Amino acid sequence: MREVNVHDFSNTITSTFQRYLFTRNLVADNEPELRQAFWNQLQALECFSRPPLLSTIPSYSTSLSIDNLIGNINPPQLHQALRKVDNAELDTRRPLYEHQIKSIELAQGHRNFVVATGTGSGKTECFLLPILDDTLRNPGPGVRAILIYPMNALANDQLDRLRNLLQQIPEVTFGRYTGDTPWDLSGVSEEERSEIRRPNERYTREEIRSSPPNIRSYQLRHDGVPAPAAWGQPDFSARRAPIHRIGRSAYVQWGTRD
Repeated sequence: MREVNVHDFSNTITSTFQRYLFTRNLVADNEPELRQAFWNQLQALECFSRPPLLSTIPSYSTSLSIDNLIGNINPPQLHQALRKVDNAELDTRRPLYEHQIKSIELAQGHRNFVVATGTGSGKTECFLLPILDDTLRNPGPGVRAILIYPMNALANDQLDRLRNLLQQIPEVTFGRYTGDTPWDLSGVSEEERSEIRRPNERYTREEIRSSPPNIRSYQLRHDGVPAPAAWGQPDFSARRAPIHRIGRSAYVQWGTRD
């Protein structure tokens, strides 16, 4: 990642905005004194901007890597097919955080848990890795996980993540069911069609209802529950259906569907 000097970056943004305000002002060119006074005021310290505010992210303790967990015969363990994920998306050699390892262990022990660590702490991996492991160990049709998000933007981000992560693991299927999900492909543009990850992805409502994906993501309604229409006719033939929602924290309910 390229290093950024935060002070230079802040000064560049501030000076650019100053020039923009000066050139867009309504002071006539034949009023040089007024124009100069306006420019001088723009130059005043903290006239319309403040110095950058920096905050630090704690360094979380690390533990085993995904490669290490693949070799385990007891929990926490991961399926060997996860070695096929793109290392640019998820580096299997990088040590996982201790809370990620603990989350995998709890999920594989059929325990519910809440992950409330800070930004950039890898909360997604806390639930996604055990979900993928369970799906790979129990292949076949049926919902394994329902991912519930408070906003469409988060559901869309997760869709992009799954597309990239699972491109070499076609046996794990997924789909996003929100207000943006079309009924069929008739009105879908060529550009949108080119982004669909086949054979994993169930892109339309028709596909999701007729062939329920292993991993399904939804958006919460304003009252905090998924819209009933979004559920369609879910197939809960899967052994387990972890349910979670993610915001500043992630709640994972690891239920048994036997």
